[in-house]
Amino acid sequence: MDHEGKCLNSKELAKEIHAFTEDCITEIVQRYLADFDVPNFFNAYPIGSAERADLAYDLALLKKLGTTSIAGWDISEAISKVIKGIDGETTTTFYSYRTAEALLPFGKAEGNEILKGFTDEQRQNIYSACDSTSIYDAETNELSGYSNNYYAVLARCEEGRRNLGILEDESIFNTCIEKVNAVFEKSVYGFFDDSPTLMGRYDIYSADTFLFLEPMWQYLDKDLVNKSLKQHADLLKKSILPNGAMIAWGRSTGALSVCIAIELAAAALAQDIDDDRAHYLSIINHSFTELKSWFSDGLVNAHRGKMTYGYRGPQRLLQMTLDIFGKLAYSAICLQESEELTEMPIGLFGDRDDYIPFNSNNAGLWCYKNNYWQFQFPIVSGTASDYLPFFKSPNLIDCPVDSKLHCGVPRIQTKDGLYLSCGIPDSYEKTEQGLRLNFSKAFDSENHGETGEPVNFSRKVNYQVDKNRIHVTEEWRFDDDIKSINYIIPESDRKFNISVDCDVPVHRQCIETTEMFGWQSFWGQIQRIHEFNFELSGTRSVCFSYTIHLVPRVFHLPWQHDYNRALYDAIGDRIDETGKDFHVPFSEFSSALANQDILHIGWPEHAFEPGDEDDSVEKLLGFVEGIGDLDLKVFWTMHNALPHYKRDQDEALYDAWAKIVDGVAHHSDYGMKRMKATLPYKDSAKHIVSYHGHYGEQMQTPLTRAECEAKRGLPDCVIRYAVIGRAQKEKQVQLIIDAFHKTDRDDIQLYLTATDSNINVPDDARIFAQPNNAFIEREEISEQAKVCDCFVSAHDGERYLTSGTVADAVGLGAAMLNIDWEYLTEICGDMAISFNGTEADLQNKFQSITVEEINQSKEKSKQLQEKYSWPAQADKIHDLIETLYRDD
Repeated sequence: MDHEGKCLNSKELAKEIHAFTEDCITEIVQRYLADFDVPNFFNAYPIGSAERADLAYDLALLKKLGTTSIAGWDISEAISKVIKGIDGETTTTFYSYRTAEALLPFGKAEGNEILKGFTDEQRQNIYSACDSTSIYDAETNELSGYSNNYYAVLARCEEGRRNLGILEDESIFNTCIEKVNAVFEKSVYGFFDDSPTLMGRYDIYSADTFLFLEPMWQYLDKDLVNKSLKQHADLLKKSILPNGAMIAWGRSTGALSVCIAIELAAAALAQDIDDDRAHYLSIINHSFTELKSWFSDGLVNAHRGKMTYGYRGPQRLLQMTLDIFGKLAYSAICLQESEELTEMPIGLFGDRDDYIPFNSNNAGLWCYKNNYWQFQFPIVSGTASDYLPFFKSPNLIDCPVDSKLHCGVPRIQTKDGLYLSCGIPDSYEKTEQGLRLNFSKAFDSENHGETGEPVNFSRKVNYQVDKNRIHVTEEWRFDDDIKSINYIIPESDRKFNISVDCDVPVHRQCIETTEMFGWQSFWGQIQRIHEFNFELSGTRSVCFSYTIHLVPRVFHLPWQHDYNRALYDAIGDRIDETGKDFHVPFSEFSSALANQDILHIGWPEHAFEPGDEDDSVEKLLGFVEGIGDLDLKVFWTMHNALPHYKRDQDEALYDAWAKIVDGVAHHSDYGMKRMKATLPYKDSAKHIVSYHGHYGEQMQTPLTRAECEAKRGLPDCVIRYAVIGRAQKEKQVQLIIDAFHKTDRDDIQLYLTATDSNINVPDDARIFAQPNNAFIEREEISEQAKVCDCFVSAHDGERYLTSGTVADAVGLGAAMLNIDWEYLTEICGDMAISFNGTEADLQNKFQSITVEEINQSKEKSKQLQEKYSWPAQADKIHDLIETLYRDD
């Protein structure tokens, strides 16, 4: 992460990386390799020369950085002990040059300090370890089955032997340099095609190969070196991801991709490649910070909850860890040797929509970033899951590693096996915020597209980004021997909604893959897959389009309240919701908002508590202001005009919230007009009317009315009025009681739970008071409500904007007797029997209302159930959430 307000200094950063590397290697030695004894087994797997060569190499790099002793040992003595255990005969490639370079800081082979005390046989063993010419076939003048990057590796091995004074014949070295030059030249753009047949396999090894070659740049074409360094440095700046990685596809990504970002940026600074030096320094700082999270117990955690390529599996746990420390030490040396740079950090992750060509044959990379997506889209050869042309976005759209579980391309089942439409297209067109690709062949999924006969499969695909949505249109034409087609879209840490349109029948399913073997990426777990299966039945063409909708993450509270639960259950998976209940401490709430898009607040007065150390209103107001500075949208459901319970500065609290909210959901037109004229909302705030949903579904109980009455000791009656819930001043419960008490009808009752010690309940056999001032479950509320024929509401509206009484009444299809308050008049309409707010008028209503009037009100109440249903309100709230989320 960028250090806000803090200047970065390249020399100080070099010291930090050096210290981290030294501390980590010390921890490994003390934990696992006491006295630098490297065991023959580690993590249950046999290990050998690779780990010893890496450790010796790392120690030599620390020596260059100025470390003289480590874990209580003189560093030269430690290297000497470690290197003595290397088996020269089995040591090749990377470990050959690392063995050689572990010796180089101490001079030529003859008289080398590290080799003091070695017998002639031991010396010859080390010289043999430095020799990797066995991978070269002199007869064919080619490598023996290795990828092109190994020409660079072998050249470095030979360079190491030459510098040690033990290379007798430079012909293989010269051949390797010629081969490397030729590969770079053929790419036109300075990138390195790692496939032996030059089919366009560009991946992390393009940059890595270039860095392997750094000691030999002097032997390469100077213009080619400069062009390649500039191209890779530019690729780094355009492709760097928030997790610090440079490359998100192909082999050796994950932690190693974070390393390559650090190494390449450090090399760019050391070579003074361009004037954008602050950019490289910020990349190193950011990626180094991110890399630290890749370690647990001193070892790389790339195999824990994640996946690596099989050849870098848990059998190479120690080697991969030591490999990373070598890369860090190299980067620290580059920083140490480069001109000192002190710069303010810069933002690395602004919007981008770049296409970087890799060669003149349509290989390339689309790098994209907006407020919702950041991905790399590689167009390279290969049928392995990691190379397919699809979105690569760590922890968002991931693919399985080193796998036949291919994602994002048609998987075509023929009588001969499984084929894939992938690789380098016949043509491409980069469009604004999008990309079009045309393919005419599909390749056998087993041969990586490099051998075997392809099948004719015409595919045109168009990708288009629209804020939080990606639209994809696939058009396929093919021969009639294709049986079926399978298409998979993976989902990692963020939830997707995927809508589909297709001109043939498609069977789709969403499958949970959490903790399922095989569904891991370099970065973490793939949580779900969206799978589409096309049974073709003689069809020779398909038009298939879909939209990946990245759903907003909404934090709401109180998230288990009846209102919130009913609302969000109705919204369903259209959003990704989490939350907390009442009275959340500031510190807990602040951390809970990390990685959220929307904050939805209901009753602010109940939401937060500053903590025992300071419960001042001033701190609360400051906290609210701080929320407004966060990178998320805030919306408020205006249940009240002011807090439920009056306290100091309650108006100031609502004013403070109004100033930061981006959206407001009101429960009525009356409420919206009133509050827009009252609170200091932002001019840009979006206001909607979303009615309070009814609780019909939540008000169900298996008990009959008679059973509910018996449970509460209520005798039978013709009309039972009720005021349920908690006692609150604004409900004017005393007014209701007094008016009822003055009637002389014996066929009516008044059932009360909304009473407390401040309310006088007269000795009246028709009035049943069962006070409730604590939170009760909906099960209890439903039983209370079931004994009622008509709810009575006398809200005066001073602090209120709505009343849950209507939700109860409409949900049950009960009648309403309510005061002439604008909210109730608007919401209840002609279902309500209203009074003018005076005790006398209410008494008259109690005295005169007939059963027929109650039944008419009940019928009108039922007619409002669809209008006030939760799905109807959920659509409105979801639209508001989506509007806020997409409002850049």
